[in-house]
Amino acid sequence: MINSMKAAMLLAAAMLVTPKAIARPCNTSSTTFVKVDVQEAPVTLVRDHTLADLRALSGRSRQSIAHAVLGYYAGSVGYSIKSIELHDARSPDGQTCYSLQLDAALVAVDRRIEIANDLEGSPCRVRAVVEHYRHHAAAASLALHSFASKLPAELEAEIEQYILSRPVRPEELRQFVDVLLDGAVERFTTSLAEIQKEVDTKSEILRFFTPCDET
Repeated sequence: MINSMKAAMLLAAAMLVTPKAIARPCNTSSTTFVKVDVQEAPVTLVRDHTLADLRALSGRSRQSIAHAVLGYYAGSVGYSIKSIELHDARSPDGQTCYSLQLDAALVAVDRRIEIANDLEGSPCRVRAVVEHYRHHAAAASLALHSFASKLPAELEAEIEQYILSRPVRPEELRQFVDVLLDGAVERFTTSLAEIQKEVDTKSEILRFFTPCDET
């Protein structure tokens, strides 16, 4: 089960801009550079709920689950802006053309594996359940890194189009960057449900019911 709640991870970042704050659109050139890193909190293991609690929580969820509810992996994803710099320069025809540099990160927090505290079975079976949800955590992490690697090119194109299409006001541009990153986080969070389904293979689920060797 994925906790789709988005983390509010906005860090203060000053927009550095040279004195001309507003200028007519520059239709000759613009340079935008975007860097997106990934920051992930460690995964913690908790046993705060019973099987009945987890089943009740699952019953209220909109997500379909391919196996008995024995626990879940959950995490929240947000973003931080480390720095954002806007520079202007005069083109040969007298226009003011802007360049922007953005250093951001997708941030995964509150990453946890919850296992029912009254889970029946042998210790090795409990370990198998924990390992299954660790696979869910690993799948979410891999997907986040893949998403982050593709995001800079998308953001660069959108920001450059914004700069070239209107007079540039630094505060409005910063708000536009926030909107883009909010949308990116929303898309990633929505995609996680399908990504997690791929972990629930028949062989994975079979491990829950395979006899254990305690030696």
